[in-house]
Amino acid sequence: MGVKRTPCPQRRKRENRLAISYPHRSLTDRTARGPVGAVTQRACPTSIFSEMYTARLRTGGGRLGTLAWPFRHIRWKIVLPYAFLTVVLAAAGSYVATHLVTGSLAERFDNQLAEAGRVVADAVVRKERDHLETVRAVAFTEGVPEAVQGADQATLAKLVEPIAANDKVERLEILGAAGQRLKAFSLTNANTLVYEELSDSDNPAAWPLVQKAVRGEADHLGDKYAQIVATSDGFVLYTSGPIISGGKVVGAVLVGTTLDSFVKQTKAAALADVTVYDFDGRSLASTFAQPDEASAAEARLDVGAEVLDDATAGITTREGRTLWGRDYDLVYGRLQVRDQAVGLYSAGLPTDFMFSAGTATRTRVALLFGVGMARYWASACSWPTASRSRSCTWCARPAWSPPAT
Repeated sequence: MGVKRTPCPQRRKRENRLAISYPHRSLTDRTARGPVGAVTQRACPTSIFSEMYTARLRTGGGRLGTLAWPFRHIRWKIVLPYAFLTVVLAAAGSYVATHLVTGSLAERFDNQLAEAGRVVADAVVRKERDHLETVRAVAFTEGVPEAVQGADQATLAKLVEPIAANDKVERLEILGAAGQRLKAFSLTNANTLVYEELSDSDNPAAWPLVQKAVRGEADHLGDKYAQIVATSDGFVLYTSGPIISGGKVVGAVLVGTTLDSFVKQTKAAALADVTVYDFDGRSLASTFAQPDEASAAEARLDVGAEVLDDATAGITTREGRTLWGRDYDLVYGRLQVRDQAVGLYSAGLPTDFMFSAGTATRTRVALLFGVGMARYWASACSWPTASRSRSCTWCARPAWSPPAT
């Protein structure tokens, strides 16, 4: 006797709804397949990896078997095009989304850089206003003009030093009618406000802002002047004003802040590295930290000719530069005091951390989202096909048959 093939129960049900029988096999098939009473077990669904391994063995164990394995199953023939399309669409969508996010980050970076430039420009104006308040306080203090006329240094120290400590100025100088120094104070300890006598070889009488002050010159903004001066202790932003007694200029007051301390204070407010230049583009003071092992040749802070022309003309200019192995974006502008330019400045922010992180994030999100969506749609599309395949296999499989009598 041959093996009986029992038709699918669904088909039997369509032929006769009352005639439902169970599949069985003949005695010959029972003898050939095993002892009496043996029941054929339904095979458990195999995993993807086991199927791939089996296909590889059938084709000789090469790569060809692994590559050809998906095309031997109908569910993978159906799923693979959709999975590929899903990967492409998911990767493209996530790439666009992350590109928009990183684009907004770049816009915020641009706004922050522009804001840093404005903070630097405003900082020099505020510093000059603080200087003016101290200049006026000293010039109009009772007894100061008389002490200047009499070159009374002890009286000047008694009257002026408390004003300097109250305003926390770094430098304060009292000059005579010819621009000679009568008394000069320098802040040596900012925490305890300790001042010492300033002793250097500088000649304030040769400075243009002092000459204008002692001559009593005035413009449409008044008789106070500001200038960045090169001293023996470095570059200093000075503000000058005359000391008048009886309608006559008897001396001048100088209030100054070193550029080194100015750029440090401005960096804390602007949250960016600050550099001050002269009108030739040479760096006067900067907050850029040079590594100990690096050489000065690795980064030149001097401004190029094209950028220098635009910045000197009052055009805000942006430039990308590499300083000591890091990429920066710098914005240049003029340092203006009393509607006059006293120098140039730049505010810089590092760019490598933002753009490198944005590129890496965009790639990772695209890959993860694409693979995840492909896995989801592959499972969703292959489940009905796999279910029907197992049902048909169960229906066509020879089953147990009772022993012959």
